[in-house]
Parts: sequence; C-alpha cells; structure tokens
Amino acid sequence: MTRRGTIERSLEKRLLQLESEQIPRLEEAASADDHAAAALLGSARRERGEILEAVERARAAHRGPWDEERIEVGDTVELLEEGQAAARYVLVWETGSRVSDAWISHRSPVGRSLVGRRRGDVVVVDAPGGRMSFRIVDFLRSR
Repeated sequence: MTRRGTIERSLEKRLLQLESEQIPRLEEAASADDHAAAALLGSARRERGEILEAVERARAAHRGPWDEERIEVGDTVELLEEGQAAARYVLVWETGSRVSDAWISHRSPVGRSLVGRRRGDVVVVDAPGGRMSFRIVDFLRSR
C-alpha cells in the first residue's frame, strides 16, 4: 500500500472526473431544457460535495493517532472471501460504496462490520446481495 493517501487519490480522481467532464457536460445538456440531465446534474453536484467532505475528513483523521490493532475509517483493508483472491478496499466516510473504485462506505453493511475489527477476524455480513464471509488479512492506515 502506498504512502500517500489512497483515499485522497481515489476521491480526488473521481472529483476531477466530476468537475472536468461530467458536471460541465450535464450543465450544457440541462441548459437545453433536458430534464433528465438536470436531475443527473443535481446528483453529480451532491456527489462532488460528499467527496469534498470525505477528503477533508480523511485528512483530519490522518492528523490524529492511529490504532494499529483495530480497523478505523480511513484504513485500507485487505479481505479474503472464501474461494476468491484477496482484495483491498478503503473504508471511507459516507460517500457510498464504489467497489469499482475499491471504496467501502463505513455505513454500508460490509463497512459497519469492519469498524473495530482486528487482523485475522472472520466477518459475516448479510448484504443486499446475500450473505458474505470475509477474513481480515491485514489493514494499514491509508496515507
């Protein structure tokens, strides 16, 4: 795992995409009385605000002490699901889970089950997609 904030890099990448591509394109379409684009524009602007807040929370969390024994929001967690290869996810504040970007919201079923856990713990989660079982291989503070 890298030294610089995995969370910040991932969130900043999404923020750049929103601000340089998606929001301008939607603003143009919304100005042409496209009601669907106007609704999507509102959603993209809300997401931008959530990401800005999440980046600030991640930076604030990194300024404080880190618990090396228990998982906290902001940690990069390596999970092993039975029959699958190990995967790494960043536990983030309230931005919603975006598995494609390796983010897990601390409010999601998986995120709630990880906070406070330790290396080696087995976590069973009843998620919308069904019951899942993970072993926590390792976790590090995302820097």
